[in-house]
Amino acid sequence: MRVLLVGMLGATPGLAQSLREALFQAIDAGNGAEVARLGRAGVHYTARNANGESPLYFAVEKERTSIALMLLAHGADIDARTRNGETALHAASLHGDPALAALLLTRGAKAGASNKDGETPLHWAAMTGTAAVVKLLVERGASVRAADGAGNTPVHGAAASGNVELVAYLLAKKARASARNKAGRRPVDLARARGHAAVVELLAKK
Repeated sequence: MRVLLVGMLGATPGLAQSLREALFQAIDAGNGAEVARLGRAGVHYTARNANGESPLYFAVEKERTSIALMLLAHGADIDARTRNGETALHAASLHGDPALAALLLTRGAKAGASNKDGETPLHWAAMTGTAAVVKLLVERGASVRAADGAGNTPVHGAAASGNVELVAYLLAKKARASARNKAGRRPVDLARARGHAAVVELLAKK
C-alpha cells in the first residue's frame, strides 16, 4: 500500500497536496480516525506543512499525544527535522509537556539533538522554565553545558526565565554559573536585566 501510494503521490501532485493538507487538518482538529486512515496509507512519510514541519512535529506542537503515538506506530520518523533543524522533541520541550517528551525519548529521540542555531531541546525547555522536562532531558544525557550558536547554555535560558528551582537544579548538575555567551553575558547578567532578584541572589553566590 505504501509503495503504491508513494507512486500515486509522485504522479499526481494535486492529490499529494490535498492528502497532505487533509492530514495536517486532521491533526489540528484532533481527528484520530482520519489521521489513522491517512497514516495507514503512508501519507505522513513525505508530508510537510507550510512551515516545513513533519506530521509528528505538528502533532507534538499541538499536544496531540494519542495522534503522535498513532503516527509513530505507522512508522513516522522520530528524527525528522524542520527547516531550521528542530525535532519533535524540541516541540515537546518548548511546550513543556513532560509526557510527550518522555514518550519521544522512550521511542529513541535524541536528547542532545541541536538545530541550526545550536539549540538543543534542553535549551528550549530551560528558556520556557519547564523544570520537569529539563530534569527528564538531563537524566537522558542532555548536556547542561552545551552552548548554542550565540554561546548561551541552558542555565542562561533558565536564569532569563526567572526559575530559581531550575537554575539551582542545573547548577547542581555542574552547569557553569560563570559561562559567558558571545555577547559576554553570564546567566546572572540575564537574570538581573529581567529583574529576577531571587535568581540573581542564587547566582551571585556561585
